[in-house]
Amino acid sequence: MRRYRLSDLGSEGPEHVASKLIPGRRIAAGGLSFHAPGGRTHPEGEHCHDHHEVFCIMQGQGTLWVDGRTEPVRAGDVIVIEPGEEHYLYADAEQPTINCWFRADEAGHPRQYPPAGQPAASGAPGASAAGQPQSPASPILITGAASPLGRAVAAVLAAAGHSLRAVDRVALPAAAAPALADGFQEGDLLDPAFVGALVRGAAGIVHLAPLVLPAVMRGGVPGEVLDVVARGTHVLYKAALEAGVEWAVQASTLAVMDAYDQGLEVTEQWRPRPQPAPEQLAPYLAELVAREFTRDVQLASPLRITCLRFAPLVDDADPRAREGDPSFDPQVLRLADAADAVRRALSALSSAPYRGGHRWQVLHIASPSPLARYSSAAARQAIGYGGEQAAAASQGGVR
Repeated sequence: MRRYRLSDLGSEGPEHVASKLIPGRRIAAGGLSFHAPGGRTHPEGEHCHDHHEVFCIMQGQGTLWVDGRTEPVRAGDVIVIEPGEEHYLYADAEQPTINCWFRADEAGHPRQYPPAGQPAASGAPGASAAGQPQSPASPILITGAASPLGRAVAAVLAAAGHSLRAVDRVALPAAAAPALADGFQEGDLLDPAFVGALVRGAAGIVHLAPLVLPAVMRGGVPGEVLDVVARGTHVLYKAALEAGVEWAVQASTLAVMDAYDQGLEVTEQWRPRPQPAPEQLAPYLAELVAREFTRDVQLASPLRITCLRFAPLVDDADPRAREGDPSFDPQVLRLADAADAVRRALSALSSAPYRGGHRWQVLHIASPSPLARYSSAAARQAIGYGGEQAAAASQGGVR
């Protein structure tokens, strides 16, 4: 890490203002981040990269954490993060920071300097990454759709008026939701051609496979389970970008946080500590893969992905989900609540255009019981999740 002041910036030619501080003559990516009071950047976990990054503190003050050491920062500071340095910025609770960040290389941003043979990406409102408008009637693609969670999500989305397209590695049960019957395909997410056809024309993706596939493949070789989930996620999102899909909701598990002491208040800002079992490692690896599709500065229009970490799921009729029942367990989550959370996350992503900031969001979805180990406060604020609405939805009261 190196520290400068804004007065140290400047350029005498066509290069960017920090060209004397870092390599690369063109700014390749950047943004203006408005940090929440007392918040931390990159709450999803470890953050470092293999290029220089410049922070210009435009307003407020805070603390910069770099490889275990802390430095106070204030308006007017310019910080150069070296390649490989893990770093976070903590905003002051009273005077939160506004940070202008950027990185540079020789090529520049692909929107301004597209690779040879490729047109510049359209920036028109309402257009996809490929410059094509998305129709409101475009279907939502659900992966892992044959699972109980997939069927619950399909029922809720169909009731909300969405058309659906669905896929799973296993056949759809005979008693599955009618909403899935017409648009369901049995197939493998590792097949690029098959996946490419699935995502073409889709409005968005609900990617449940990382959470539900380990159960489907239980008894198989653990390494194969991890490969199918992680590589399948890569194939899916690569095809999504090529098709102009802009957003996805992805399912994961709160079990990746269970290694922490139960007396601690573990939130989305804590780093996951998955155990060496496919049920935890597979969803976590899928998170890492997905996160890169929201951050890669070489992409003209990265995806926006909301990752929902669910508590253990049970059927709505399970006595463990009923408060007042002797077997009530506040750590489990009804399928109706999980499906409602997906619907809300989908609505938040699809109803508002991207206005800058982080494209990757993690939310914890736990039981609404006050005795639940994990809090859903962030999900309540971000998407309006509370649990109570799901109960009404399962009875036909919410659309």
